[in-house]
Amino acid sequence: MNAHPAEVPSSAQLPDRLAILNLLGIYSAYANDGDLDGWGSLFADDAIFEIHLPDGTYPVDKATLLAGEKHIFQLYRDRKANPASGERRLFLFSNPYVARQDISDADVGVTMTLVRTSPDGPHPHIEATGTYTGTLVKRENIWLIHRWRVQTDRTPEPMQDGPAHPDAAWEN
Repeated sequence: MNAHPAEVPSSAQLPDRLAILNLLGIYSAYANDGDLDGWGSLFADDAIFEIHLPDGTYPVDKATLLAGEKHIFQLYRDRKANPASGERRLFLFSNPYVARQDISDADVGVTMTLVRTSPDGPHPHIEATGTYTGTLVKRENIWLIHRWRVQTDRTPEPMQDGPAHPDAAWEN
């Protein structure tokens, strides 16, 4: 374990640190591509995802999360394939950090910005900002999200005109 977050990791920790930082980077890339399978593979089977919005907190397990996000990820894929079909939501992660790391788990965080963009619509605009914080676990030599909390400064805009999937109360 590092005594200070800015302490240089030991040479034994460096491969794990790179894997952790890559996980944080690929997270938003999978979302932007609408790759639900890739995104879902980043979570441990027993993961808990806590969505903290100004109107409430929604803790969900992995199965519920994936079921609730399935329709949203389809929209991401559709809108990436056909940019004229509507606004896209882009996840931008910055300031990734590892606050604590040991051989089998780590505490991490990133700053999140959601940007709305459309080729024929208004200029891109920031929809919401916030943070992701959580604990990763190392299982079978793979780092996975075990506890994940997203906290936004405002409720993000809906990605669709109709009602959200019933398993995605946070998308209403």
